[in-house]
Amino acid sequence: NIAAGTYDESVSISAKTLTIEGAGVGATIIRSDRDSTAFQATSGGLSVSHLSIRGGAQGMKLRGITGSLTAVELANNRGDEMGGGIAITDSANINLTSVMITENQGTDGGGLYLDASSQAVLSDPWIANNEATSSGGGVYSAGKIQVTGAEMIENTAEVHGGGMYATGLSPEVVDSKIWGNIAGSN
Repeated sequence: NIAAGTYDESVSISAKTLTIEGAGVGATIIRSDRDSTAFQATSGGLSVSHLSIRGGAQGMKLRGITGSLTAVELANNRGDEMGGGIAITDSANINLTSVMITENQGTDGGGLYLDASSQAVLSDPWIANNEATSSGGGVYSAGKIQVTGAEMIENTAEVHGGGMYATGLSPEVVDSKIWGNIAGSN
């Protein structure tokens, strides 16, 4: 468990199985500088809940991870990475429940980037006001993605898919509100 407070640091985890629980969104904050990824994990199992990740060049990078995020806020992460809020890559399999992905910026996937080898299930996410300098303002998906009960609102992309851009496997989107998103090409 991580106590309430603001922690000014970047976290890096490798080859572990770990459960991290904060005191609540806005109460436990991991805040990074604009030069680094705030929270990255490579291979293993990971469960993260009830905390905020803010201020990095990228919020989270999950490579080869099997796990979950529950009630996690990824906000105000702005850089030149794919997945300004979160990148899920290298055969990762992640369930995201009640996550808030807001005001992030990245190249592909201003809010969330999912590579072709990975899969994600999003239940009741709030994905708003993210910006991609290429495609997928809210979400860029090249992998297998299922989205239920989402609100994807007012995201922007300079090229394709203001709300969501899917290049590989067909996304499954159910009972979701997608509105006010803008893309340069379509």
